[in-house]
Amino acid sequence: MIKAILMGLLQGLTEFLPVSSSGHLVVLKHLLKIKEMGIEWEVFLHAGTLLSIIVYFNKRLLKYLKPKLLGLIIIASIPAGIVGLVFKDTLESFFSSPALVIPSFVFTGIVLLIAGSRKEKNGKMPLWWQALLIGIAQSIALVPGISRSGMSVSAGILLGLSFGSAFEFSFAMAVPALLGAFLLELHSTSFATIEIGPILVGTLVSFLSGIFAIYVFRKILIARKLQYFSIYLFLLSLLLPLLLVMR
Repeated sequence: MIKAILMGLLQGLTEFLPVSSSGHLVVLKHLLKIKEMGIEWEVFLHAGTLLSIIVYFNKRLLKYLKPKLLGLIIIASIPAGIVGLVFKDTLESFFSSPALVIPSFVFTGIVLLIAGSRKEKNGKMPLWWQALLIGIAQSIALVPGISRSGMSVSAGILLGLSFGSAFEFSFAMAVPALLGAFLLELHSTSFATIEIGPILVGTLVSFLSGIFAIYVFRKILIARKLQYFSIYLFLLSLLLPLLLVMR
């Protein structure tokens, strides 16, 4: 049950805070000797975080069903879809070492620092080519240690969206990304030996911590304090070599 709570917290908090859930998972697996989760765990944890977006944004997501906005989300989702299908396993295998995740943490921190220092503009919605560039930025986050939300929000800000608009568009983009991951994993899952109790606890924790993470990220972003996340990632990158040597 403790494992379920820890994995739910890890998924919910780091999935949406711009610090990279994949990078933290690589590090914690090594430091705490956490074994690979079964595919059924990934299915339910992704379901929890997907539900947290739907509940948090609620009716605001409905406007993205309008043809023009839906088209922008589709355009933005294409790069990650292509890169994910072709290179996801290769990237995850290559960056499975905690030492290789460190440069990715530093890169994410630098991008957040640049975006956070940018003078805010008032763009409400990206043009099609801006949506494509935001999607390309999101696809870079398939490298463990690079944050999906950090890259997509930063790209939106650097392309002229307001901080709030970049935040909302980034999380609207996350819905098809998480839904796609959920469906792919669901297709490969056998529920014959599932431990329903712990998995449901983990799903609930990922849902609740996901809502909390979205709320905190928005508050910090609107307050123009993205450098807080940069400082965290830089400190983590400095401490990790020491922790890995001690381990």
